[in-house]
Amino acid sequence: MPPIDTPLFFFGCGNMGTAIIAGAASAGALDPTRVVAFSPGVERREELVRLGVGRSSDIEAALRSFHDLEDQAATAGQVVLGIKPQVLPDVRDQLGAVVAGRRRVVITMLAGVTSGTVRDVCISGGATAEKVGVVRVMPNTPASIRRGMSAIAMGDGAVDGDLSVSEQLFASLGELLSIDESMMDAFTGVAGSGPAYVFLFAESMARAAQDIGFNEHEAALLARQTLTGAAMLLAQSGETPEALRTKVTSKKGTTAAGVEALESAGFRDAIASAVRAARDRGAALSEIAKGG
Repeated sequence: MPPIDTPLFFFGCGNMGTAIIAGAASAGALDPTRVVAFSPGVERREELVRLGVGRSSDIEAALRSFHDLEDQAATAGQVVLGIKPQVLPDVRDQLGAVVAGRRRVVITMLAGVTSGTVRDVCISGGATAEKVGVVRVMPNTPASIRRGMSAIAMGDGAVDGDLSVSEQLFASLGELLSIDESMMDAFTGVAGSGPAYVFLFAESMARAAQDIGFNEHEAALLARQTLTGAAMLLAQSGETPEALRTKVTSKKGTTAAGVEALESAGFRDAIASAVRAARDRGAALSEIAKGG
């Protein structure tokens, strides 16, 4: 499949935005020279320069570059929104300037912020209502190595065909699940925030290894390789997590003792609480983005 021809304007381009550009480029899904990145500080400047992305901390300069790309491609570009949810009301006018003019698809990665809120901000910033369609996407950090788990949903004002660019972009970064937008906060609680739970588990395992006598290097190696190997086995075996756990947990053996300790400490409940807390924070961020 040829790379995405539609010009992309990354409105906010921090770690995740840069990872998406780099990952999609390495997969052949995106030509970085057809991308413009804008943010006040132009985060990850050196990486963007290396990729050949047009970048600017000046909105007018960024828009000129974007419009030049649109003229070359003879097609309307799409906007990838990657700012922090809390600052959405503060960038209303700048975002409105980007979205105004041609009909735009806005691909939002803002955790917790509904597509309706994003579209309302675009319109209040000067965009025409019938010319704004929103697609909502939530990636996670393994997208940076093309092992991501992303969700995509049709949003406010979106029509048939609006998903095509974002589907090609995020499918190149790992697995992509199409869901209803009402499930996006739930997805964020599981997969969007999920890598942090795994990293915390690895951190805790390494610390425990040090407590029982391993040095820092050895403990880090043990935790990293154990989690990596287990994850690869889960991905490649075709078996359920429960089946794999049962296989390695002999009755009255060492693993059984460890698993029982986790169960007694409320391990399952702690994971469930983490998922719910992340989901509920999404709903709170939505109210903040509205200015509520």
